[in-house]
Amino acid sequence: MENELFGTIRDNYFMASSEIWRWNSYQNFFVRFIVFPWLIVVSIIMKTIGFLFGLGVILDLVSVWLQKTRNSVVHVIESSAYNLRYEAFSYFTSPVKSLILAPIVLFLGIIPKWSSTIAVAIHPDLDVSYGIEHGYFIKAGKAYLKLSKMLFICINKHGILVGIFALIIATIFSPITLLIAFFFFSLIILDWIGWLVGLLRKFVVSSSMTMANLSGKNIGTVVLMPILLTLFVPVYIALLLIPKIATYDEN
Repeated sequence: MENELFGTIRDNYFMASSEIWRWNSYQNFFVRFIVFPWLIVVSIIMKTIGFLFGLGVILDLVSVWLQKTRNSVVHVIESSAYNLRYEAFSYFTSPVKSLILAPIVLFLGIIPKWSSTIAVAIHPDLDVSYGIEHGYFIKAGKAYLKLSKMLFICINKHGILVGIFALIIATIFSPITLLIAFFFFSLIILDWIGWLVGLLRKFVVSSSMTMANLSGKNIGTVVLMPILLTLFVPVYIALLLIPKIATYDEN
């Protein structure tokens, strides 16, 4: 799979170790001899920190699973709305299906994500608003709002007899799905909080990537960047411990 949050941070620390050795390979024997003890020490530290962050890949795997599950459930609601246009029997299945899935949609949305899909943050120039999810609860609300509208819009698509039953079903279920839609819209605050947490995670990835890239630029960065990367570890951990309930990334 593509690297996610913890996998990317791990690779940044591994890259810092590689960069200082790359810089060393261009130096003369005297410089290599002088800095060799430092390179050994900081390389071990960078590899160790990277390994510890790498243990979080299990959270990356959970993040991928949760994201796919969220998308799949919302897609079922969206498909149910569109099926009303083409399948008469959907008038009997779509409303029931949507009501059954509503608590599942809510449950999946409030499960904290301790990782992120790093289409958002794998490169410092990428905007955090562009990623895998976009306002999960907004998407869920739109799906139920679409279903509420389609229940009435598609009444005349399947003949008079079906239309009579469709009208009855729409009259009963459309207000219910509309209420569910507005309920999910009311949870947009969780999407916004997810967006803010996404910004913090973007900072962790982009800053560690920047410092790792600079680690092998010159003798100053060979000394300074590994120190900063080490000092930032507790800051990074504190930021990564903030749970991401929903998210506000777009794909």
